[in-house]
Amino acid sequence: MRIGFYTIILTISIIQGAIITQLDSNGQGIFTFNNIPISLCGSNYIRLINASIHVTFEPDLYPLWDIKTALEQMHSYGYKYVRVFLDCPTLYQGFNLSSPRIPMQYTQNVIDFLIRVSKYQIAIMLTES
Repeated sequence: MRIGFYTIILTISIIQGAIITQLDSNGQGIFTFNNIPISLCGSNYIRLINASIHVTFEPDLYPLWDIKTALEQMHSYGYKYVRVFLDCPTLYQGFNLSSPRIPMQYTQNVIDFLIRVSKYQIAIMLTES
């Protein structure tokens, strides 16, 4: 039931999404939002352990972050996008399973973040490092 609900929410978010593209003009990145030139201002939203491992959506750590305050500040600064890294350290470690996979809670945390960000009219750049 939960998977179906999140799939519907994600589909709605994608349908209502906008297309941001980057064009290159003499080495200068020019961005367009639905084919209208814009100036982007944004931020990386990163949570690290050991100074280099992205753990933003890790199931045990995600509830610790004050996401609401960070997004409110970004919105008040006029930020138009936020970049997050989809790295899952527990996937790399394999959970001691014969066939590692991304935990469902990790996926739910990503979806929760997408929903939270959409409330502030901020675009999301999903990145894998």
